[in-house]
Amino acid sequence: MNWKENRFEESERPKSYEIRSIKATVTSEILDYGYLKSYHYADPRVYYKIPIYRMYLEGTTDDNSQAKIPYRVIRFGVVREKSFEDPSMCGLQKANEYIIKEWTEEAIRLPNNRWLPGWRIYGGHFIHAGPAAPNRVPGAINELASSIGCIEIINRNFSDFQDATLMLSGAKSYKILGKLGKFTLKIEQADLPPLLPYDIMTKQPVPPKPIHR
Repeated sequence: MNWKENRFEESERPKSYEIRSIKATVTSEILDYGYLKSYHYADPRVYYKIPIYRMYLEGTTDDNSQAKIPYRVIRFGVVREKSFEDPSMCGLQKANEYIIKEWTEEAIRLPNNRWLPGWRIYGGHFIHAGPAAPNRVPGAINELASSIGCIEIINRNFSDFQDATLMLSGAKSYKILGKLGKFTLKIEQADLPPLLPYDIMTKQPVPPKPIHR
């Protein structure tokens, strides 16, 4: 690499104008429902019913055709830090837009110490792969994934989404796409879902705790 006054030679600069802009929109449209356990602490008998939402990825192909590709995502999860604390819903609820600037191979650490890669929205919020079959009623709590508010692309479609980000942007890699600031994420306003706990044994809703006066 040649340097002049700590700058790239003109021929070595990333050509941002060669990279097309893409936009992902997480909508408020509920498509279905799925099941999760809480995070960090998961009650061994309780799981939670959560909505599954529509997301679109939009951009332009190499032949200048407009594309709008649908995905199914989880956008809310259940957080419960300790066994004596009450669980609560969490996630990106308010309408907002973000410029996605970072792809990382170490977004989410799994219980087996493997890492899930993902796009950083901000802080600890990412777009990453979600559970393959979240709407399957579980037989045991350890069959379930947990979520604390990332945008999780479900049904094994995260790799398809990744391929589409490169196809629609023309970028050669995820890191280049992120560094050039050509990837926008729009979050539509959505109501925070109610907390809907279910019993793993009976598959019935857990009655609310009595209020002591």
